[in-house]
Amino acid sequence: MHGLDIETASSNGGGELDPDKGRLRLVQISDGSRVQVYDAYRQPHELVRAAVEVRPELVAHNATFERRWLDAHLGVALRGHHNPPGGPYEFVSLCG
Repeated sequence: MHGLDIETASSNGGGELDPDKGRLRLVQISDGSRVQVYDAYRQPHELVRAAVEVRPELVAHNATFERRWLDAHLGVALRGHHNPPGGPYEFVSLCG
């Protein structure tokens, strides 16, 4: 299992909540020991997409947010997610 976090950007320099209005900035993936950071401004989206899709299971604090952005900007189709009892995290499984 890997942790997933993304950062977004708006035209005014801040973060953006709506994937139709902003740009994907960073995709960060961690196995708990190492963190890989992908710069969506400078690296090909195919590389960033492959880095996400190769992980069979991801966990994110607000997986619904990550799902929307990854689908809109990278074409990554994430399937179901669930909230484990007592935790703020959501698990996401990737379509293979």
